[in-house]
Amino acid sequence: MEQEDNLIFYSVNSYLAHFINACFYKEEHFVWCSPVFDPDSLDQYHKWKRIPVSSSPYYIYKMLCEEIETGDNHSDKIQKNKLGLLKGAAEKLAAGVIDQDDFARISKMIELANIHDFRPLIFLIPAEKVKGKLERIPVDKAANPLSIEYKICDLNGIIS
Repeated sequence: MEQEDNLIFYSVNSYLAHFINACFYKEEHFVWCSPVFDPDSLDQYHKWKRIPVSSSPYYIYKMLCEEIETGDNHSDKIQKNKLGLLKGAAEKLAAGVIDQDDFARISKMIELANIHDFRPLIFLIPAEKVKGKLERIPVDKAANPLSIEYKICDLNGIIS
């Protein structure tokens, strides 16, 4: 099984996502993650080579850095991050994790955040600490049907 083939999973999230998780969601960080940081560094026949750029932690990190460095206020990556954060807040509201006031506060934070609030953070996630928490992304939800991708719904106690 792929998740036993490596010791670390990699994820890149924005500082704002980390901040919201820490302040409002009891450190229950949700991440999409990969068994390799940079799929382009692998041999062309390696099973993890097919992880596309949209799911590559290296590429996500690089894109966020470039967009922040150039001050790109129309960044697609940042707009998608904002939408994802709003969707996550709506899910937490529906689940009763936050109340309407928290939801309004989070929404306003996302709306008013400046570009530097989206600076990337690299998460190095020890495989041994997430056994039982890793969920393989189904083929129809993966960025590429040959890609190997995971999500972890709760990194509580694993990152700081």
